[in-house]
Amino acid sequence: MRLLMFCLFSIVFSHWTDDLDLPRELLEYTVRNSPDLRKKCEEDPHCPIQRDVLSNGRCWGHEEGCPFERSYSANRISCTLPVQKGRIQSREVQQEHFFDQADWGYLRGHGRSERHQICESSDQEGTRLVCSDHLAHCTAENIFFDFSNLNARHSKRYRDDVIQPGQVGGNCGKFNKQLLDAHTDRQSYLQSWGAEFKHFESSPSFVVDDDNCDVIFERPTIVIKLDASINMFHHFCVFINLYASQHINGSIFDTDVDILWWDTFSNGFVDPYFKPAWAAFSRHTPVELTSLDGKRVCFRKALLPLLARQRYGMYYNMPMTDGCTGSGLMQAFSHHMLHRLRVLQRGPLVDKIRVTILSRSTMHRRIINEKELFSRLQSMEGVEARIVDYNGKVPFLDQLEQTHNSDIFIGMHGSGLTHLLFLPDWAAIFEIYNCEDESCYYDLARLRGVRYKTWSNMSLLTRHGEGRHPHNGTPHAKFTDYSFDVDEFERIVGQLISHVKRHPQFVEERRKMRRKSSGTKQEL
Repeated sequence: MRLLMFCLFSIVFSHWTDDLDLPRELLEYTVRNSPDLRKKCEEDPHCPIQRDVLSNGRCWGHEEGCPFERSYSANRISCTLPVQKGRIQSREVQQEHFFDQADWGYLRGHGRSERHQICESSDQEGTRLVCSDHLAHCTAENIFFDFSNLNARHSKRYRDDVIQPGQVGGNCGKFNKQLLDAHTDRQSYLQSWGAEFKHFESSPSFVVDDDNCDVIFERPTIVIKLDASINMFHHFCVFINLYASQHINGSIFDTDVDILWWDTFSNGFVDPYFKPAWAAFSRHTPVELTSLDGKRVCFRKALLPLLARQRYGMYYNMPMTDGCTGSGLMQAFSHHMLHRLRVLQRGPLVDKIRVTILSRSTMHRRIINEKELFSRLQSMEGVEARIVDYNGKVPFLDQLEQTHNSDIFIGMHGSGLTHLLFLPDWAAIFEIYNCEDESCYYDLARLRGVRYKTWSNMSLLTRHGEGRHPHNGTPHAKFTDYSFDVDEFERIVGQLISHVKRHPQFVEERRKMRRKSSGTKQEL
């Protein structure tokens, strides 16, 4: 007997919108607000975005002519403080203040949306340099940097003297030196690109070729100066500013780009803990500046984004309206990163609230009675509790997976709480003690739009040792350990559980999970 075996092949047809690799809502905003993509969709009978969605007029909020009420954030910002007579006189004004300080409106403020044509050219091979006020961010075409002065072997971090006269330039049809000089007023390393462009020169003989360049970046390139690689709070300030810069410059978020880590330290940037996150921006391995030591390097197209420590920056040094929460920009960033990094939401659970305690295997700010608190969580009805320690042994994407699948996230003050950026929209963060740094993660939670709590009754907290700053020896709340009253801990967690259970998105997602569970049981 002959046995015939047949293989069934499933043919999956990909659409060009799939290649944009964006979550559905962000895809709709991206296509609708890109003239080229919108036209392509309108002419495509198979475009998955319906005509009424394409024409509904909703915009991100940073575009010229985009009013707040039509923006991505119009229904996301919530303000709860009483309206103050003589100051902010309406809820709408409060929302718009928050929008301008900490949301898409921020990208239009302080000259960030300005496009100064410093170097222009009508020739396709010519050079172009366009920058915002203070050279906070720039785009460039057909330029070069000469790294002869880097001397990478002995170089230190945060140098602003790498580029000297004759070591940056291009071939401009029109070069406005006066305009350049007017905007090199801020030259701090992580505030602007002033130190890198102040010596820009135009040469009529320059062209991007092998005679003029030791290295040529043919792909569009993100050239980025970097903050501390081991501190998540500072590092992700780099990522959010890069994401914001892509919006300002009309990016469609293509990942077929190169990234140059402009870090002047002799050992390079390396990024040992958070390197996988760069995959949200590029499918290619980032290039270290130190690998280009002594070379003249040319770029066909380059984006030099907003940096991590600007004046009134995002989110470092950012003033924010009290009582408001829910930046649409920050939510979009979170959803963009999670989608690109393939971090999936596996909840909510039908009958449990997922509570995660972030443990610290550090010298200071440890929770001495952590096991006791954890035991109390386990005894609470309807709670699924776990302890995690995000040390260097836990891959970063695994960390994100655990964070994103937490409904309540608990931890001591520290950069690990930056994970709150990737909690689900309905979640809550409990900074069990802020160590007298009251604004840092409270403000970050407000940006992300998740509920925030911290310890307030100091009589129910025990400080183990005075704690002294390691450099100047003064008493400091961040350099000791703590234990917490178990009943008070349970009370606060209970408040957060109630918040999560009432959150509209949680209610809707749990309803979907119950319907799905019910359908599965019927099939069985």
